[in-house]
Amino acid sequence: MATIVENNGDASSDTETQYTVSLGEVFQGTLDPAGDLDWIRIELKKGTIYDITLTGDPRTHFVIYNSDGRIAYRAATKGLEKLIVDPTISGTYYISINNNQKDYSGNYEISIKENVIPVGTYDEIADYLTDGFWDWSKGSGRQVFDVDPGGVITVDITELT
Repeated sequence: MATIVENNGDASSDTETQYTVSLGEVFQGTLDPAGDLDWIRIELKKGTIYDITLTGDPRTHFVIYNSDGRIAYRAATKGLEKLIVDPTISGTYYISINNNQKDYSGNYEISIKENVIPVGTYDEIADYLTDGFWDWSKGSGRQVFDVDPGGVITVDITELT
């Protein structure tokens, strides 16, 4: 179970923030008054992949700044409440939480956990690709790939994050 970290006052909206959150913790905060902006300090380590999730009002979103106060990570789509972060440099970062409309005041939570990619056997991967991934509500049957025994299936994953 994650450790809960509560704020007991308004978080600064810059690198001078008094609040921190760490891997395995959940930070509970409040945007108040409407238009408030909270920054929370976090130490990220190169080689660790992080799942950073925001829960609260759906209009609330976040970006992550580096120690120089420049945007380091942001969701490709506004309203996305989760980022998977794989830092290229270890150091201090800042999670900035705000509301798109600047008309909301209320509670939010930021949770930080390690993103662990499961490792599967070749049989488990094959089963997932042929039977486990597809939405069978639109049809039935098994997904088939046109490749000869011992052949190769080439996959382009360059656009994935």
